[in-house]
Amino acid sequence: MVDANYLISDYTGDIVGVASLDSKTKSILVGAKWESTAATSGFAKVGYQKRDFDVASRAGFSGLKWDAGVTWSPIERAIFEFSTASDTRETNGQGNYIRRVDYAVDWKHEWLERLGTKASINYSDDSYEGGSVPRNDKIKEFQVAANYQFRRWIKLIASVSYFDRNSDSVNANFDYNRSLVSFTAQISL
Repeated sequence: MVDANYLISDYTGDIVGVASLDSKTKSILVGAKWESTAATSGFAKVGYQKRDFDVASRAGFSGLKWDAGVTWSPIERAIFEFSTASDTRETNGQGNYIRRVDYAVDWKHEWLERLGTKASINYSDDSYEGGSVPRNDKIKEFQVAANYQFRRWIKLIASVSYFDRNSDSVNANFDYNRSLVSFTAQISL
């Protein structure tokens, strides 16, 4: 499999005295999908990404990009998913761009025909590149959710999640954590 992407980022309302963040990002990934057993499948894509800014004063990025995952179903109603990815993202005010590496583990289980749960753990490492002051954030997220198919047309979902960001920034305090409890009703026709 081959994936090719071309992204144009065009910011409106440039700030006076701040170099434009307008950029063009090209990436190409080559990979494969496989099914090693009836219970295990996966994919892996590795490639190259290049991000160029419209102004010469902003340093771009060129380097390795990847996206990979493995799905394992040891029993009929349980699915474990392991994944990792590397990418560049738009900055949120500091640096030229964010270089992100993600790792995730998910466990989905159907306990009954109408009742299922999901537990997930995500870890991200954000490196803010090209700024005058270095910044690196470590992000951890945990979530547990349960869903119940009440009727064919209505599904009830309850979830609890915890998000924690630790930053080594010396300019401002970007450390925070939050907990979220949600209840959702999905109605379909």
